[in-house]
Amino acid sequence: MRAWFDIDVAEDGSGTFDVTMAFDEEFQALMEQDAEGEIDWTDPESWEQTGDGGLAPDGFPDEAEVRAYTEDGFEGFTVSMAFESVEEFEAMIEEMNEDGSDDAFPFQLTTTDGRFELSTNGEIFESADDELSGEDSDMIPEEMLSNLFDIQVRASLPGELISHNADEVTEDGTLVWRVDPLADEQASPQAVTEVSQGSWLIWVLIGAVVVVAAAIAIIALRRIRAPEPEAPLESEAPVL
Repeated sequence: MRAWFDIDVAEDGSGTFDVTMAFDEEFQALMEQDAEGEIDWTDPESWEQTGDGGLAPDGFPDEAEVRAYTEDGFEGFTVSMAFESVEEFEAMIEEMNEDGSDDAFPFQLTTTDGRFELSTNGEIFESADDELSGEDSDMIPEEMLSNLFDIQVRASLPGELISHNADEVTEDGTLVWRVDPLADEQASPQAVTEVSQGSWLIWVLIGAVVVVAAAIAIIALRRIRAPEPEAPLESEAPVL
């Protein structure tokens, strides 16, 4: 099973939060055993037949965009949610966590004076541990159970990376944490970035220079186009 949580934040605090749920053929066959009918794994409404409503459509904002996901032999869906500010992200997460589900989203995002901080305040996919750590799993090696899951938290934050505990930082600066729901101590993503205040000052100065240059050019152009005043005609002296 693949569960990816992608958080992408811009300098102004806006961004997107994407949740991807996808399954390989083996996992699909396992879950379809108890399903009432055929399941379209790219449709979250159909996926609800499995009886696990942790990521059911009604758990996301009404304006969320749902699209099919088919990559690397996995088939599922991605729910994409846009936010206009860090405060809106926090409110969205709080609303999705109100039902008290074990599959809650324990993400926290804050920003102060150009400093962005991502953290978590709970376990990710806690229900996976509950469902696979009982008597039914005693005969299955824990390593094999862990390999059933590809759970990742992926974050792209603005500015310079100050500190983090990610497992990987990709070439484009994306932080990647790999989560093992069966581990004794689960990963707790933490990251801090900082947007240089100097960069804002540089852009302000550049903007001011451009405005002044444009004003000078307009004034000069008007002077060039302005017609020269005609010289007054000299009056002829009277003839005596």
